[in-house]
Amino acid sequence: MTGSEAPDLVEELHAVRDAVEELYVLLDHIWRNRDELREVIESLVETSKIKGPNDFPLEESLEIGLTLKQIRQAVSEGITTTPGLRVLEKNTRSDAIPETIACAHCDVDSPDSLAAALQDGWTVMKTSS
Repeated sequence: MTGSEAPDLVEELHAVRDAVEELYVLLDHIWRNRDELREVIESLVETSKIKGPNDFPLEESLEIGLTLKQIRQAVSEGITTTPGLRVLEKNTRSDAIPETIACAHCDVDSPDSLAAALQDGWTVMKTSS
C-alpha cells in the first residue's frame, strides 16, 4: 500500500463507521417505537396501501404443486391470486415436452433450437400434425 492509498482507506473506514452509527440510531428508533409502527403498518395493510405478509396464497401454491423456485418467482412478481399461480405454473412447467426440429426428407441430426436451425441454413419449416 502506498502512502497516498492510506488516507483514502482511513476516509472509507470513517464513512463506514458513520453509516453503522446511523443504522444503529435508526434500529434503536424502530425498536423504541415498534408498537406505534405496528399500528401504522396494520392501518396501511387494511387500506391496501401496502401488502401484508399473509397476502400470498401459500396453501394454494402447494396444492397446485409449485416448486420452490416457482413460488419465489410468484412472490417476486407479486402474484397473489390462484389463477395467476396456475398461469405461472403452466408457463414454467419443467415436464413440458419440447418441440423437436427434424428433417422429414433426410437423415440429419436435429438442431438444438430454431435459432440453430436457421444458422445451419434450414429455410423451410412445416409443423407436423
